[in-house]
Amino acid sequence: VATSNTGYTFVNWTENGQLVSTEVTCEFTVTGDRNLEANFSANSYEVSVSANPTVGGTVNGGGTYQFGQTCTVTAESNTGYTFINWTEDGQQVSSNTTYEFTVTGDRNLVANFSANSYVVIVDVDPEVGGTITGAGGYEYGQTCSLSAVPNTGYHFVNWTENGQQVSNDLTYEFTVTSNCNFVAHFALNEHEINVEVDDGGEIIGDGPYYYGDTCVLVAIPDDCYEFVGWMENDEVVSTEPNYSFVVEGDRTIVASFALLHYDLEIAYDTIMGTCFGDGNYQCGDSCTITAIPQ
Repeated sequence: VATSNTGYTFVNWTENGQLVSTEVTCEFTVTGDRNLEANFSANSYEVSVSANPTVGGTVNGGGTYQFGQTCTVTAESNTGYTFINWTEDGQQVSSNTTYEFTVTGDRNLVANFSANSYVVIVDVDPEVGGTITGAGGYEYGQTCSLSAVPNTGYHFVNWTENGQQVSNDLTYEFTVTSNCNFVAHFALNEHEINVEVDDGGEIIGDGPYYYGDTCVLVAIPDDCYEFVGWMENDEVVSTEPNYSFVVEGDRTIVASFALLHYDLEIAYDTIMGTCFGDGNYQCGDSCTITAIPQ
């Protein structure tokens, strides 16, 4: 009678290399000395290995092994991932990238990897220029979407990293593969203050200004003229020669001037004579006055 040990299977009985029986129990009538050999073979088992997630790394060492053989399985992380452990049926069997064991049965091993975690940091230049969204923690391979929202009076310029421009779009989308430190650049809006001048004077103070600047317009009348007021969209915005305001956008303003008028009165004794030529005159007019004695 042949009884297999664990991990082995009975094959047959042989004598002098010749097959005698394939039954575990060999029965015969003894007629002389005999030398029987019970032949056994080691059982074959399958060792399967897999990666979780599949993009996390590569695994080697799986295959067919005989009972009692030594199996060595290895795990190698892909870029952006870190090896965690080997598990079987959800239970950890090793935390080493190389796991060596004696094969005693079929096995299904899983090499577990985790995506590396990275931080996306964004600074705002200048701080009052605007706000951003999208910064924070990300895993390797995730998509990060950064968005810039300019504050009033500012416009977005670009995104830079280490002083190099990476995008000039309000929304910048990229795949995270490492820690990142970006700067969102904003700039003050530039506005044009245009001043149209009626005849009769000149102005100073027009030109380009940044949002929030104080613009001071000064009206200087020519001889014989007086300043009337500052007009915008046919509305009077100021009657002061010096007009000061905070720039919040483009503006077109008209500086109005008018000729000076003077009243000429002649005092005389009507008993003694008559005078002509009095009245209202514009500055610069030629005036002739006449006295006629009685």
